Amino acid sequence: MQPSILPLTSEDTITIAALARTIWQYHYATIPASAQIEYMLMQRYQPALIHAQLTDPNM
Repeated sequence: MQPSILPLTSEDTITIAALARTIWQYHYATIPASAQIEYMLMQRYQPALIHAQLTDPNM
């Protein structure tokens, strides 16, 4: 059975943000300070930002 990759939808933004938080906190915990991790997550992985990128025709 071949796995399939489905397109990201607006309903997925909260899940993507939660997944990013889990990954960043686990994998990058020893590299930047926790405040830096929070900054990066807030800057790049907020559900509203992900949604805006999904609906931007120039992305």
